Amino acid sequence: MTNKALINDILNKVRLKLFRPELEFFGILSSKFKWKVVKTSKTVNGYILTDGKTGKHLFGTIYLSEHTFEHNDFRDICHTICHELMHILDNHGTRGLDKDKDIWNFATDHVINRDLRKLEKLGVRPRNFSNLVFFESYHKENPNATAEDVYKWLKEKFENGSAKKIK
Repeated sequence: MTNKALINDILNKVRLKLFRPELEFFGILSSKFKWKVVKTSKTVNGYILTDGKTGKHLFGTIYLSEHTFEHNDFRDICHTICHELMHILDNHGTRGLDKDKDIWNFATDHVINRDLRKLEKLGVRPRNFSNLVFFESYHKENPNATAEDVYKWLKEKFENGSAKKIK
């Protein structure tokens, strides 16, 4: 369990980090949302909610998992906030309405994590990148793939049995 004072201290550091000139774009965007710390499984760092019908983001809230504060590393939280903002900016909720939700989430996470790697010198990279969704072999062959491209590749892998069903 992480104490509230520590969480608030980390969130303040994150806000300051995101308003540095090189990350100001994310700082301005993130200031438009509430950040709410919630309990989740250890496999979830953060999430947003959509309405499920139009794919539009609901409630103006980015949910952050309490467990991501355990290591007292604001880079993890910066990455999570930027990651969730990218889902909103890339309109992933709407673009994925006709797709398998779990496969689409893995595909969009791959693309976002690929793009956020470019910000690692700015302190947005989490402590352990290997825990994030990223398909290295696919990336080497398709470095500029869209989320739809990754989704198609993943869906084929599940359909032909070369990957386990996500659930």
